[in-house]
Amino acid sequence: MVGTFVKELEIYSDSDNMPLSELDEVLSRLPCLRSLRIRHVVIPLCSKNESLLGWKTPKSLEILDLQEVYFQSPGWSAKHPEEQVPSSASAMPVQCSFVELINLFAMVNEFTLMNTGFDWGRSTGTTYGRYWDNRRLAKIAASHILPSFRVEKIVTSVGDGGPSNIYSNGDILRVFGESANMTGLRRLDTWDLEPVNHDFLWDVGHALTYLHLRFDPICESLQRKDEYGIGYCTSLENLKISVTMDLGIEETSKESRLYSYAHLLNIVTNSPMSMETLVVNLEYDSIDRDKHLGTTYFRGLKWNAMDSVLASHEALEKVTFVFLGGETRMSPNFEEEMSLVKTMLPRLTKKKILHCVGFLCYQLFLQAG
Repeated sequence: MVGTFVKELEIYSDSDNMPLSELDEVLSRLPCLRSLRIRHVVIPLCSKNESLLGWKTPKSLEILDLQEVYFQSPGWSAKHPEEQVPSSASAMPVQCSFVELINLFAMVNEFTLMNTGFDWGRSTGTTYGRYWDNRRLAKIAASHILPSFRVEKIVTSVGDGGPSNIYSNGDILRVFGESANMTGLRRLDTWDLEPVNHDFLWDVGHALTYLHLRFDPICESLQRKDEYGIGYCTSLENLKISVTMDLGIEETSKESRLYSYAHLLNIVTNSPMSMETLVVNLEYDSIDRDKHLGTTYFRGLKWNAMDSVLASHEALEKVTFVFLGGETRMSPNFEEEMSLVKTMLPRLTKKKILHCVGFLCYQLFLQAG
């Protein structure tokens, strides 16, 4: 049988529903499957009293990747607007199409989410979804995740919202955060809105040993002492921060740079003492970079505060600043930037734990690992 040799599968649709019964049948024919990617699919609720084979024999995967996957909202959402949600958990139906999906799987090494969430119909007043807004509802759904489901690494990111207009994975992360199945989660790579990152780290941060935080230059002023909840990551060993550098010459670009610098310093300031390595990726667009002479665009970054905080981390063994150019032929040379970093962080330089590296294009960075 051909299915015996299939290790990777990608499912893509622009409009059609994908009943889980059909996916269940496909998975039953692919015993060696290691990677499943689902794109632009609407997943409806299972029929009442329906039982899938995969729930009894869940499949382990190396990669489960959901991009712009749209889950049908639970049946109670239309019957119970926000202001009418019953206060008793026992009064709420528990069916959740997302939980029905992940119950088909056992150990997942890497679970990737991008612009994935629920269709709440005309529900109003919700921020990122009704599970996000109501932990009790998320806890009810999470309580029905089978004990066999486990995940070691979660990668979550957001784009332009896609056809479903989902601009955050907050709903899904809230369900995960309320689940007892996250005890094996050790690695998180997240590019989502600050409140979502903060609350998810409040839920799972204590178990993480690796964290990659990414944020856009178009971020707002800080709202919390610990904006991202990095202080909850009490077992963290490796931290990576990726910042997209906005080098436009407009006033809005200058303002966004100052916000980015404030967010970067906030993360560093709240980083746990258990941290052993820190990587700061500064990602540039070459066209914008060519408009700037020297390193004046770094004005506003409080280097001395960063140097003082990091020098106090006794477990810290290595700090690396990575400068990433764009893809154009005229990609910048980062010698001035690297020299500036070493000058502005004298304590780290003295401890011989500071490293700087520049890549003229992102592809070279990927090849270097």
